[in-house]
Amino acid sequence: IPTLSRLVYAANVHSSGEVDTQGLAKQRSCPSTAALLRLALLISPAEAHGRVTAARQILPREVHSGGDLPPVLPALAVDAGAVGSEHVRTITATMRKLPAAIPVPERDMWETFLVDKAAVLDPRQLEILAKAVQDAADPDGTLDQSEPKSRMEFSFGTRNPRTGLTGISGSLDDHGVDVVRTAIDALAAPQP
Repeated sequence: IPTLSRLVYAANVHSSGEVDTQGLAKQRSCPSTAALLRLALLISPAEAHGRVTAARQILPREVHSGGDLPPVLPALAVDAGAVGSEHVRTITATMRKLPAAIPVPERDMWETFLVDKAAVLDPRQLEILAKAVQDAADPDGTLDQSEPKSRMEFSFGTRNPRTGLTGISGSLDDHGVDVVRTAIDALAAPQP
């Protein structure tokens, strides 16, 4: 059953890729392929976006000058039903996070490694391995040439009406941490 589920996923990715390649969303006045899939198939925005993203990663891409660019990720494992949507999402995110300075042969080696391991690991185990790959690919962090402040992110989640709590997540540099701490300390101090 898991293999059959993954084969259905592969078919969904291929059909989504075809819709994207043919530009059917534009023909039907939809803002994006994901929006068209969401409306036509009654799937969640996240599912629609995931299918389109996966299709763009694992299917050959046409270029305007003619011919095809090879897929970003190997499609064979998806087409064989060896990996599913969570595996593809993890591999795609990991490859995107690797510093651009990593040589192409090494990137290809890490990608192949992750795809091979995805066929024998569950999605959670693959996430753990993917973090180890990021550390192994750039153990001392010297290949990432971007400034830490350009990688900062801080976001508020959606308020949970049942608990009244709102999630917060992000990554800050030292200055960002100081700013947030100062603001919180000022608000948390006793008021006269």
